[in-house]
Amino acid sequence: MRARVLDQLGLLESQLGNLEQAELHFQAGLRVREASLGPEHPDLGFSHTNLGRVLIQRGEIEPALAHFEAALAIAITKYGPEHLAVANAHTNVGVALRKLGRYDEAREHYEAAMAIDERMLGTDHDDFAIALHNLGNLLALIGDAEELEQARDLQRRALAIWTKKFGPEHLFIAHGSIGLADALVRLGEAEPAIRAAERGLEVLARSGSLDLDLEIAGTLALAQAELAEGERDAAREHAERSLELLAAQPASSDVTLQRARARVVLASLVPARRQELLDAARADYAALPGPQLPEALGW
Repeated sequence: MRARVLDQLGLLESQLGNLEQAELHFQAGLRVREASLGPEHPDLGFSHTNLGRVLIQRGEIEPALAHFEAALAIAITKYGPEHLAVANAHTNVGVALRKLGRYDEAREHYEAAMAIDERMLGTDHDDFAIALHNLGNLLALIGDAEELEQARDLQRRALAIWTKKFGPEHLFIAHGSIGLADALVRLGEAEPAIRAAERGLEVLARSGSLDLDLEIAGTLALAQAELAEGERDAAREHAERSLELLAAQPASSDVTLQRARARVVLASLVPARRQELLDAARADYAALPGPQLPEALGW
C-alpha cells in the first residue's frame, strides 16, 4: 500500500513538472517494494517503469535505460515473451536506445513490440498503430532511402487506423501527420510534407496539449519543406522557432540531430551567419553516433 501511495505522489509531481520530487517518490517506492517483496517480484516493474519515464523527461537517458531493461526482464519472467506488458516494456527500452542514438538496437525492440501487438491485437487496433508510428519515426532517423519509404508507409498506415478510430482531430492525428511530414521531407516530397506538418501542428494547437517534442518535430519538418519549396521567410521563421524550443530541451541524440538540421536550414537563409551555423551543425553531427553527416555539410 505504501509503495502505491508513493507511486501516486510521484505521478502527481511529474504531472506538475516537479521531476526531481517525482523521481524521489518513485525511488522510495522501489525501495519499499524491494524490501518487502524482493528484487525480482513482478510489482517492481511498475517502479522501474515510472523511474525510467521521469528520468527520460530529465534527460538522464542511460539510467532510464537501465530501469526500462529491468522492467522488461521482469515482464518477460512474469508473463512470458508474448504479452502486451512485454510489448510496452520493449517500446520503453526502444525509446531510451533511440535517444542514445543506438538506432539498430532500438529498432529490434520496436519491431518486437510491433510483432506482439500485431499477434495480440490485430492490425486495426490503435495500439498497433502506435507501434507502426514509433517504428516509422525511428526509420526516418536512420535516413536511408529504403527506410524512409518504409517510414512514410508506416505513418500512413498509423494515420488511417487512428482516423478511423478517433476521427480527424485527435492528438494521435497530430503525431501521425508530423511523423509523415518528417519522412516526406527527407524523401524530397516537400509539398505534401508542408501539408502534413501544417495539419499536425494545427491539430496539436487545437488539442491544448503542451507536447514540445511534437511541436519541435512539426516545426522543423515544416521549415525544411518550406526551404525546399523556396518559401524562405516562412522557413527562417520556423527554423528559428525550432532552435528556440530546442534550447529548453534536455540533452539527447534526438535534440542534437534536430538542432543540427535547424542550423543547416538557417545557414541557407542567413548569409551573414552561414559559416558559423554550418560549423555548429558539423559539431552537432560529429557528436552523434554513426555516419550522420549529410552531403550538405561536405562543402
